[in-house]
Amino acid sequence: MEQILSGIIEELKDKSSLIDIEKELFILVMTLVCIGLGAYLTHWDDELFQEAEVKCLRKDQRTLNSLFGAVTFTRRLVEKADGNHAYLLDEKLGLTKRQRYSPLVLARVSSLAAKAPYRTIATAIRILTPFTVSHQMIAKFVKHTGKALDEVKTAEADFPEEAPERRQVPVLYLEGDAFEIRLKRGQRQMVHRFQVFEGVAYHGKRHSLINRHQVALSNRHQAMREFTAYLANHYDLRKTLVITSSDNGSGYESEVFGELAVGAERHVHILDRYHMSRKIKERLPDQPDMAKRLRTALYHGDYQKMEMILDTAESRIVANDEASYQEAVSAVAKLRRYLERNWDYIAPLSDPSLQGQLSGLGSCESNHRKFTYRLKHQGKSWSQAGLDGMLRIITADQNGDYETSLIQAGLLDHKLQTKPMKSKPIGTLGLFKQTPTAHVGVKQGRISLDDSSSSAMGHLVRILR
Repeated sequence: MEQILSGIIEELKDKSSLIDIEKELFILVMTLVCIGLGAYLTHWDDELFQEAEVKCLRKDQRTLNSLFGAVTFTRRLVEKADGNHAYLLDEKLGLTKRQRYSPLVLARVSSLAAKAPYRTIATAIRILTPFTVSHQMIAKFVKHTGKALDEVKTAEADFPEEAPERRQVPVLYLEGDAFEIRLKRGQRQMVHRFQVFEGVAYHGKRHSLINRHQVALSNRHQAMREFTAYLANHYDLRKTLVITSSDNGSGYESEVFGELAVGAERHVHILDRYHMSRKIKERLPDQPDMAKRLRTALYHGDYQKMEMILDTAESRIVANDEASYQEAVSAVAKLRRYLERNWDYIAPLSDPSLQGQLSGLGSCESNHRKFTYRLKHQGKSWSQAGLDGMLRIITADQNGDYETSLIQAGLLDHKLQTKPMKSKPIGTLGLFKQTPTAHVGVKQGRISLDDSSSSAMGHLVRILR
């Protein structure tokens, strides 16, 4: 340690500002870590070779970009008993051919890419870390990571493993909704989201959903399969009141949620209050007082008062021309049909048995922002593979199982060793020995004068003459 400190002091003594000291110290520390990691991996390859009954064909160097920078190490290409050639260390580390970045870099960069544009992440990595990565490579990271997560989640839905103890909760909330994303070449793609939670926890003025889990995919049928498998594996609904909510649009009707709530003691479906309020505001833009009274009547489940308010709103319409008048009347008629069509799902808002149990409903719409802030606006458009990968990463990050899923996919926490390695003193690794300077020496060459005039050398001869 004293040798390291003295070397650092020697390197920093000529620096005149704290900024220069920080920059130089960062480079020194990261370089030292990379040298140490490279030496450790080389030593590990020695251990693997000694324990295996294989024939060494040659030694090759490999450079891997880690969180500390570029790590260079040497490993052996060996011939196994069955005649196959392999690098024992690469197999142990789970490294594939032409893999330039460590699995941890792949996972961390992909996670960051779910929070900011690729170019912003590339710039941040260049400023804050010893290595660089292009925004095109980050896009490849996202697709690769998303594909691995997709394989894990699809396998969990196809071959579900029931949890040791399925939870029994008094009330369970299910919500679903969709939003639109722009793809390349002007195409549009709907993203389908389902979420489940057990209630709301309050932290002062803030609140959070208890045990929230969500599924967001561009394929609605696959999203339904994964969501259904999660509910079946984690909840016992025989004594549970299941409250569901949606805008009752295509694919999110009451019957769809009835399939999700199969086996529940009771199922209640409620029209999403956000979409209901937005519909009222759109249809009664010039009568905010009537819109407020209408919402109050709906929350109290008063059908007759609803009809009276709509009649009053229609009688109060004032327009400058016949076309505007007919448009306003048509808007009120559409609102009336909308409310009548969904009355069975509005009435439960006033059910005394549900009072105090409806908090948290409607959060599905607000939770879209975790996705839409990254996937929409600023002229963004996506390839299908890029969109699917980003959805998987954001969803796993929101569910808190991002690294766990990558471990299941084999991208992280590869089974590195089956038995303890032999300890070796750090001094014998040669980390702090000065590397001799390599001298190239004198280079010699000649230019032939009798080459063909059409060749490159013949062309050079003509220029020199």
